[in-house]
Order: sequence, then C-alpha cells, then structure tokens
Amino acid sequence: MEIKKTEVLIEYFHRAIGEINKVGNKYIDQGVSELVPSVLFVDEVHILDIKGFTSLHQALESSIIPIMIFASNRGHCVIRTTKIRAQMEWIHISEEALNHLGKMGTKTTLRSLVQLLTPANLLAKINGKDSIEQESMEETSKLFMMPNPQPRS
Repeated sequence: MEIKKTEVLIEYFHRAIGEINKVGNKYIDQGVSELVPSVLFVDEVHILDIKGFTSLHQALESSIIPIMIFASNRGHCVIRTTKIRAQMEWIHISEEALNHLGKMGTKTTLRSLVQLLTPANLLAKINGKDSIEQESMEETSKLFMMPNPQPRS
C-alpha cells in the first residue's frame, strides 16, 4: 500500500504541533512566555482528510487559534468540517443543505455555520423529517443569522 504525501504531511503536522504545545505549555507554566492568540491560514483546504479537519477543529475550539482562514483554488465548495461536525453529533444532512451552507460561508464565519446544525436539526425533526433539508437550513439561517454580519474589531 502506497503512502500519500498528504498523509505524511498531516502526521508530521500532528507530531510537530504536539511538541510545540508541550514546550509552549512548559514556558507558559514557568512564566517565561505568554500565549498570544493568532490566525491560522490553511491553503489548499480542499485536500485535507478527516484527520486534518479533526486537528483543525480541535485547534479552533482552543484559545490558541480563535480565527482560521481557509483558502482553496476550487471556488465555492463545502468544507468537510461541517460534514464531520454533523457526523459527530449524529445529525443527517442532505447534500442540498450542505451546498446551501457552502454558499452562506461566503458571507459569514465557519463557526457561525456549524452552530446552525443543531437548531436546523431540531427544526427538521419538528417538521417530521429525518434529516436536515435545504428548507430547514434556510429557515434556520433566517432565524439565527445576522443579515449583515459586521467584522470584528
């Protein structure tokens, strides 16, 4: 079985981050350094697999990286993080609803989109559906999204 370059890079990334975190936490505990949150820029995001997105998801939920910027040369696409999050929460979501989220992603943050999954799932269940369809996602976004999100200062 052939090992892919991306698998090697992701494994290297996991190890490097682990080592950096160990040393950084040691210095923070000793009072030698302080943690300054920053931005993580991920280029060619469309080639990441589930391991890579799981690591990014963990980083996003930490205090170290409050902002992530994803870039891709594939144009508008559904980022797998949303699909992974839905799977983690046992939420079924249609491809049309995922595509709708992808379009909404050009106007807001990934964090805001992911937060729509639970209310959209509840709305779908109230309407007697087993999965989130595009209509449920549209209605949920009207209820919970700001019409013109303002950039953070």
